[in-house]
Amino acid sequence: LRHLKKLTIEFAEIHNVDSHAFGNFTRIHNISLPNNQIRTLAAKSFANHMDLRELSLCHNEIIEVDAFSFENLPELNRLNLEHNRIEVLHEETFDNLDKLTELLLSHNNIGILAREMFKGLINLEILKLDNNKVRYLGDCLFNELWKLKELDLGHNMIEVIVVVISM
Repeated sequence: LRHLKKLTIEFAEIHNVDSHAFGNFTRIHNISLPNNQIRTLAAKSFANHMDLRELSLCHNEIIEVDAFSFENLPELNRLNLEHNRIEVLHEETFDNLDKLTELLLSHNNIGILAREMFKGLINLEILKLDNNKVRYLGDCLFNELWKLKELDLGHNMIEVIVVVISM
């Protein structure tokens, strides 16, 4: 399986993704684990997959994503975490994902967006945060998203906007 490029495991009742769970698939480009029952992502769950371009964990039961779950994924350009129960995203969660162009976080329970959560996502074009529980948009939140073309914040509970968006 050293040459495997795409792995899809759907409706398999997976509950956890341990550290380095897919460590043997060193050349994989796409990992898709939708419609399982994943609740936790350990630190370094997908770390060191140097060729991974797309990761889909949509339609699971993830509540919290470890700050280092996506560590050292230099080629990742699409991350789908839609339709989970995510409440907390750490400020470091998306660190060093500088090739990421699409980040899908819709339909979760995200209430707080850390001040520098999207820092370093200089190539991000699509950011979907709709259908969450976001109440506050602070300054600096979107500062480094120079290539952003689509931002969806619909169906949240936004009460305060202190955001300055510079073009």
